[in-house]
Amino acid sequence: MPVHSVTERYGNLRQGHLIMISGDNQKVAEAVAQSEGLTEARGDLMPEQEITNFMQQAEREIALARMSWTTTGSSSRPGGSTARHARAR
Repeated sequence: MPVHSVTERYGNLRQGHLIMISGDNQKVAEAVAQSEGLTEARGDLMPEQEITNFMQQAEREIALARMSWTTTGSSSRPGGSTARHARAR
């Protein structure tokens, strides 16, 4: 099986903010992230910290997606204002 770089495998994600979460030394993580064209590196993490870090980032991304969805206007959802639906959560 051929080895692919992160950017080759996930090139369609390059539009976004790509973060490498690693247990490696921060400087090593930064070097790898830079060589792969990733946006950010978070190193020196223990396995449980990697999971926590990932979950926190996922929650931030979901919150941003929700904010984006609620600001698109009432025409984006049939039957009324998206702001009303957002408050119901």
